[in-house]
Order: sequence, then C-alpha cells, then structure tokens
Amino acid sequence: MTGIDPSSYDQFGDAYANKLEATPIHTHYARPATLALIGDDLAGQRVLDAGCGDGWYARQLAGRGADVTAIDGSDAMLAHARARSPATIQFQRADLGSALPFADASFDLVLSALAIHYMRDYRALFGEFARVLRVGGKLVITTHHVVSEVTTQNPADYFATEIFEDQWPGVGKVQYWRRPLSDVLQPLLDSGFAFEQIVEPQPLPSLQEINPTLYHELSTRPQFLFLRATRA
Repeated sequence: MTGIDPSSYDQFGDAYANKLEATPIHTHYARPATLALIGDDLAGQRVLDAGCGDGWYARQLAGRGADVTAIDGSDAMLAHARARSPATIQFQRADLGSALPFADASFDLVLSALAIHYMRDYRALFGEFARVLRVGGKLVITTHHVVSEVTTQNPADYFATEIFEDQWPGVGKVQYWRRPLSDVLQPLLDSGFAFEQIVEPQPLPSLQEINPTLYHELSTRPQFLFLRATRA
C-alpha cells in the first residue's frame, strides 16, 4: 500500500494537535457524527483506532469501556497521544500504508477517523481492516466528501485518483489523495464489508452561534463522509 508519508506530520505535530482540539468543524460536526456511529457501550470490545492522531478518539473509545489499541505513523502525533491519554490505551507506531502488525480477527471494531484519504490503495487498506476484524465486527470510517473536494479543488478529471494539497491556517501544507465516490465505496464491498450506514450529517445547532458562516456551509454542503460497515 502506498500513501502520503506519515512522518510529514512530525514537522507540524504540535500545531496540528493543539489546533485540532478547538476547531469547530471537529467539535460541532465531525466528532459528534463519528461518536454516534460508534455507540455509547463498548464494554469488553477490542477496538483499533487506525490513524489515531493526538488520541482524542482513543480516549473516547476507552471511556466507553473498550480495550483500545491506537496506531499512527507520526512519532510527533503519538507523543501527544501518549501524553494526553491514560496508560490503559496501547499506542504504537504503524503505517496504514503497510500491512497492519496484528493477527487475523484481533478486533471487534476498527475506527479510522479522517485518515484514509492519506492512502493511495484503498483495496489493500480495506483488505487489512477486514483481516484484523472478526466476522461480524464493525468498521467506522470518516473521510473527505467528494462534493467538498470537487468544489474546493476543481479537479480537471473527477474520475482521476490524484494528490491534492491544502494549506491549513496555523498548521501548514497538507497533502491527501482525491478520488471518485465509486473508488471509496466499491473497495469496501469488494473487501467483504456490508454497509450499515452512510451518513452526511448536519452540524450541531450550537455551531450557528459560534460560526454562522461555517454553520451555513456545513448545513448546505457536506464536508465529510461517514460510513459504518460490518465484516460479512
């Protein structure tokens, strides 16, 4: 599997982790929608947080009773995650662009929040998610929505899979892979997953008071795509 070099986050890990914590698009949009797909009771479940960043979701998973293993390819992000999280969460360095260092059927749930768009090969990645999940296990994925990508990037060829670059204020230049919607959904089906939910959420009403412009944008055009699937 190939992807954006995860060590590229090492150069701005501090800015990314500190800025992300208070960004309204996450606190009033992405995170509530993701948690709704995960559910409140994970007692006794073995969960993999694939692309954990600063560990925010890993902490939420642990707080819901899960036995959490969290991986990321950036040493800087893992340092933030370990410093902010209880010792009960197992953090380790692993690249989603390579075979995952876990045995077959190791997990009941895999969460990958806003991480898969850094990967080029979705078939290999989803195949690895299927391998490490038990039969009947759940996969929750959040990623860029193609509507937002096409609107902001205006690609010459919608059907191409190609690298684009964003300038994130206060963070730096970030690269990711853009592709058509069919190349997001079909590899999941081909890897043995069955869709349970495909969600294009609305922002929380509280965002309207904090940032009316962003609230209007997210209410009228999706920014992220949220998926929940079962390992068939």
